[in-house]
Amino acid sequence: MDYYASYKNSKDPSLLRKELVSYALTYGNKKAARHFQTTVKTVRKWRKRWQEKKGVGLKDLSKKPEKSPRMMKMYWQFKIKALAEKATADNKRINGAVELNASIASLTPSGRLSNI
Repeated sequence: MDYYASYKNSKDPSLLRKELVSYALTYGNKKAARHFQTTVKTVRKWRKRWQEKKGVGLKDLSKKPEKSPRMMKMYWQFKIKALAEKATADNKRINGAVELNASIASLTPSGRLSNI
């Protein structure tokens, strides 16, 4: 049984990993690695996660880092958001106060838009 091919074609890889772990608990890591055609390191990893978290540990972990060194501080995020909301509110207020009932062409002396 090829672990990686089965993993790719599987809709729920945690079931395959559960089978891998149960085989490893019964026969050992090396035999499980040979049976599933994978490495001992992979078997060890899934067995460790199983022992720590049981069924939840067999699901894929996110690749997203927990902390980003380039991420902006929360204080500045809130400040920028507040400024953007204020600018939006100001634009709505200004746009509502100024209403033009004429077209731009009628505001130019020649009726053309060339020298605006």
